Amino acid sequence: MSNSHNPINFDHQIRGRETGEIQVTSAALVPSVIGIVVVDVWNFHWCKTSSERVACLVPRMNQCLEIARSIGMQ
Repeated sequence: MSNSHNPINFDHQIRGRETGEIQVTSAALVPSVIGIVVVDVWNFHWCKTSSERVACLVPRMNQCLEIARSIGMQ
């Protein structure tokens, strides 16, 4: 893993408004200046399927957040 001062390089794609063609650009992001906002997920919902979906999502979300914190993200 990198520390909070080493940039992470990303390639991202956007579609041109005028042409619709895919454009690929690169960006270097410094983890210590990136924040992740997590919207509160409920622990109960009237719809059982929705509750089950959230129950499956939370462990994966926690794993991702642990890794983000370990490289210096807020």
